[in-house]
Amino acid sequence: MADKSKDEKLYSQKDIADRVGTSKSTVYRIIKELGLKNATKQSQTMLYDESVLKAVRKDFEARKLNQNSPAESVHSNDELIAQLKDDLQHEREQVANLTKLLDQSQQLQLNLQQ
Repeated sequence: MADKSKDEKLYSQKDIADRVGTSKSTVYRIIKELGLKNATKQSQTMLYDESVLKAVRKDFEARKLNQNSPAESVHSNDELIAQLKDDLQHEREQVANLTKLLDQSQQLQLNLQQ
């Protein structure tokens, strides 16, 4: 961590990742998605102020809250499978009905030709 002034501390992406509890690549992605700017650059290292640290932490926590627990995912997948099975059964019924109508149409066409 570097000091910009006496009052303001600056953080590298690694510092932010350590404080938030995630990887450096996740911090990079969040910074890029939020369009956050670095305060300064020291050699090849971008340094960010406290506001960026807070924004990354807030976004990361929101992402964690939005993720389903494994049990919820399994339940959600089971519901999805049940819905897809119902949809498939409905589609099969429609195909059978259309096949029947096509057959009837062909029989009528033959009758008209005779």
